[in-house]
Amino acid sequence: MTRHFVVGAVALALGVSSVSAGENWTGYEGGNLHHNASAVDVDLRKVTANTVRWDARFAHPVDCKTTNPGLFGSRNLVSLDGHIALVAADGKTNSRYAFISILRASDGKVVNCISTTQTTGPRRDQMMYPVSNYMEAYDTGIGITVLHWDAETGVLFARNGGDNPGNTAYLPLANKAGYEQRPQKGVGAYEQFCKKFPDFKDADGNVRRDKEIPCDAKRWLDGDQWDYGTLRGRFNNQPNSTAFFEVDGDSGLMAAAVAPAHAQAWGYYLAGKHTGLYAKAYRAEFAPGQRVFAKWGGIRVGNGRVFFMGPCDDTGGDGLKTSLFSLARPDQGLRLCAYKVAWFDRQPNGGYDGKGKAETVELTKAFGYEFHSPHKPVGAEDAESYLEVDAFYRNKAWLIDGTGVWAAWKKTKGGNVELLHCDEKGFKAYDLGIGAGQRGQDIWPHISLATVGPVKYVVYYAGNAMYRKFLGRQWSPTAQRPLGPAALAVLNTSTGKRWTCTLNAADGSGPHPSLPPNEAEGYFDRSAMVVAGRYACIAWADVADGDDGNALLRVLSFDITAGRPRPHEFTYDLGIKKATNRQTCVFDMMAVDGLLYVLVTESDTLNSGTHTWTAQRVIAIGSPKGK
Repeated sequence: MTRHFVVGAVALALGVSSVSAGENWTGYEGGNLHHNASAVDVDLRKVTANTVRWDARFAHPVDCKTTNPGLFGSRNLVSLDGHIALVAADGKTNSRYAFISILRASDGKVVNCISTTQTTGPRRDQMMYPVSNYMEAYDTGIGITVLHWDAETGVLFARNGGDNPGNTAYLPLANKAGYEQRPQKGVGAYEQFCKKFPDFKDADGNVRRDKEIPCDAKRWLDGDQWDYGTLRGRFNNQPNSTAFFEVDGDSGLMAAAVAPAHAQAWGYYLAGKHTGLYAKAYRAEFAPGQRVFAKWGGIRVGNGRVFFMGPCDDTGGDGLKTSLFSLARPDQGLRLCAYKVAWFDRQPNGGYDGKGKAETVELTKAFGYEFHSPHKPVGAEDAESYLEVDAFYRNKAWLIDGTGVWAAWKKTKGGNVELLHCDEKGFKAYDLGIGAGQRGQDIWPHISLATVGPVKYVVYYAGNAMYRKFLGRQWSPTAQRPLGPAALAVLNTSTGKRWTCTLNAADGSGPHPSLPPNEAEGYFDRSAMVVAGRYACIAWADVADGDDGNALLRVLSFDITAGRPRPHEFTYDLGIKKATNRQTCVFDMMAVDGLLYVLVTESDTLNSGTHTWTAQRVIAIGSPKGK
């Protein structure tokens, strides 16, 4: 990945200098929130527990002050210019907003901790038992915040889902020189822009003071906020939004899904990252008769394009409007589309002449394909390809490759996972050899694209999840063991050959019995995958019953070029007792310049109804690039 210089108008206004850096692999699998694949090998055969680089622990979680238990925390790690960011307070403090800590990547030292106005959207748990099944249609959980650190502008973006979600943006390195081991106010990414150009208008002709932020009707869209594109008085009760968003490192584009109510598929909006203002929105459609998956991963941006994923089989006959409250036959199938992005300067700029002055986006279709599921479900339990209603917002396993995409999906319950490659030239389909007998929602997917020498590999980790039966506008109060195993598949895209391996059986009796299943609903991981050079790494916290010893961080490392290799297993003692940390898990893992950075969340209570924990930790493993 090419490191972009910090030349955005916002950064220049604040005097942020451009600094060259190594890799900037920030965030998740797929799209711009990354391909989850570093170009640099991390060979764990050369690493021992005694050579772990550092272990930073943040043991002062901040209460979200919601009606149900929830603490602010990071859903992912992000990296830029030799620094790592996560949602964490450096020391004991109290607020109704989140704090963000910035660590030096080389040694884990905190170099800045900023206070933010990032609030939590969700106010209730995802499942309420035994007296009610009322839930809030969000994905990540109370307080769990998604981050992205943009290399071009230096802006750190944050977002929560749920009712009244928070969208904030900061320059976290701008004031690090003033850090004195206690939180200081964060520098809003658009503060200088607001002061200098208050009359700059968005694609609809509105300025920032015309708009309110979702979490506080008394505040207008000021310098630490990025925009949904809605006006003052229309936005204070924005319901049931996703935490998912994307920022294009190769253009000025941002994107996020917007899902009012509990719909399976809905609309989206686009914004300009240099100004943080609305550029275009489709409330229900991205083309006539088409809708985007409403929650996690229905939209991607990269290489100056926007990509959409949604259902194509209207099995309910209601125009792809399936929701929890009208759930007869869930829509199925898969539609993948790509649009070219063009920017136009059509509104007054208020004196601004920098990047982002072209405020309006227009889209031109590059390609679009439909992949149909032959099965027509009669209800949610019978859905085979996708079930995206309340609680089942699984990650969409797809990623951008140049001007095209790779996407993995389940066509039918009986068949294997199918991998698709789509671009203007057409599409190809590959059988990944795993997943037979599982529905789409039974698999908790991760996907990575890696280049080793001249060969591209797609690595697909099919995690599993506990099963909660849908009873028809109600969910079973009891979660059962997964309906299928956890498995790994690696495809050589040059030859079309693949290898697979089972990681554990549905009952946990497989080769790695401590690998935990995910929650039955919601979206936070209990294990993570990243590809670093030729090695695919899968990490989890071993807190399995059977002894009262310490919890262990386990990392499996597979040579993806070897063809069904025996994995190397690295273990690290977390220094906490299993017996009092049974819900400890790995939320995220990234690879940067020869190091793995693992985000471990310690807890004895963390589940879909109680989003609380003891501490979040970042553990650096490996050797720096070139050593």
